[in-house]
Amino acid sequence: MRFILAFAVLAASAALAPAPARAATDATEATASSCTAYIDAVPYTISAPGTYCLRRDQVSSYYGQAIFIASSDVTVDCRNRKVSLAAGQSPGGTNGVALDMGLGNVTVQNCQLSGFDIGVWMPFNGAHNSVRNNRIDHFISSGIQAGGDDFEAVNNRVTYGGGFFNGVIGINLIGDSSRGGSTGQVLINNLVAGVYGPMAVGIMAADSNGMRLINNHIMGIRGNGNGPASGMTFNGTPDLQLINNSISAMTQDQMFIPMQSITQPALCRGNTIYNTGYLAFNACARSIDNTNVSTPIF
Repeated sequence: MRFILAFAVLAASAALAPAPARAATDATEATASSCTAYIDAVPYTISAPGTYCLRRDQVSSYYGQAIFIASSDVTVDCRNRKVSLAAGQSPGGTNGVALDMGLGNVTVQNCQLSGFDIGVWMPFNGAHNSVRNNRIDHFISSGIQAGGDDFEAVNNRVTYGGGFFNGVIGINLIGDSSRGGSTGQVLINNLVAGVYGPMAVGIMAADSNGMRLINNHIMGIRGNGNGPASGMTFNGTPDLQLINNSISAMTQDQMFIPMQSITQPALCRGNTIYNTGYLAFNACARSIDNTNVSTPIF
């Protein structure tokens, strides 16, 4: 039954996910001329500014980061090619793309990342970093774990994460608690689907001031009976705005909380919750045009 539900979740996600800005071949043509270096083998460490591209798919058998970024002012553009963990390699402690501490103006885009513990990892103390137009699947702990001032995650598809024995978060957004939280973080047009574990969360965020979540879709978040499942979870997020997001439970009787927040969200507008009776967005300081629908969307 789990396989049937998972297939249904991803079938529906194709309808909800935003269409790519361009076809894969178009993206390859458009970005090829801007590449300043090529990643032709992994593991690979980037130590100077520039645009680093993939010419072909890469398979990592390394315990650690397949691509490690140790410089600010870097773009990793996979040009819609895949970086995956080798069959039989333990995923624990592995990252598809990881960023060193305290860096800025780094973009990871157009990558397919599969099989890692964390797909994209960026620390909480960077600034002006972004994760765009990536497809991340079969991860163990997090599809995207990232943060810092003015961080943005846009048009990413995060699917098939977790396992029977570990907590899992589709997108884990982190801020700098040592100085009262990060600022300017946004998540726009992301899909999180098919996340499963003893504690499963679609999007989690902490220590972020003025965060905005706009037009994100969360579905198929499943607990395994040993802990809760939730669509969105927030802690230490003053002035949070939730606009036009959708959250769907697998079944009406599932132990599922669509949205929970220790800090009261400032604005919840135009959000839709499917297949659960929780009126989650009524707790917002301003709750406008939010809807509960009893029929699932997968």
